[in-house]
Amino acid sequence: MAKNVERLQAREAKELIRREKQLGARRNKFYMIYLFMILSLIYITDEMASTISIQFQANIVTEFFVKNMGMEYGAGLSLFSAIGFISYPVTVLIIFYRPLADKFGRKPFLVINTLCMGLGLFLVYLSKDIYVYMIGGTLMSFMVSHDMQCVYILECSDEKSRARNYAIVKAVAILGTLLVPLLRATLMQNVSERWHVVYLVPAIIGFVMALFALLFAKETNAFLT
Repeated sequence: MAKNVERLQAREAKELIRREKQLGARRNKFYMIYLFMILSLIYITDEMASTISIQFQANIVTEFFVKNMGMEYGAGLSLFSAIGFISYPVTVLIIFYRPLADKFGRKPFLVINTLCMGLGLFLVYLSKDIYVYMIGGTLMSFMVSHDMQCVYILECSDEKSRARNYAIVKAVAILGTLLVPLLRATLMQNVSERWHVVYLVPAIIGFVMALFALLFAKETNAFLT
């Protein structure tokens, strides 16, 4: 028992030293600029993952229910809406998942959430049936509910600029959703079956931003303190 306590204390001491080094590390004078660029692109991925399926609902129902299952469009739409409720119980896991950022830090979950949003979008891009689509869609809906990029904005901004910085990044993210109709016009070219391709672009953005966050984003001072 005493040895276990000593090991725990030694582990805590090492963790404290590591976090103190992170807190005391000097940051590049341009750090906040590229951090907010990364957060803006992550937020764009988040907003696109939140709304993209609404814009392609007709294409999804037509492919998976009308063509694949031979259903009438109205019946397929009703079934699609009913299936959507299956993902709702998964959101209950938020109460267990989200508090982990208070224990392990904000950065790991900024990376994980962004990576998983990209993965969800990529699964939808690959989907040939409603089952793969639902896995990707459920993964997206679970991850977009965490908004770790919002936590970063608020914890990395000083007290006088939090609201302004959040408003700027949020505005950029909302404008970024205009990529969806733009991609629809350029990639789909009025071919209904090509709706999958539109999901590939935000998926790539998500993967790249997860890598950038891993390499360049630092843990927030609020957490380290």
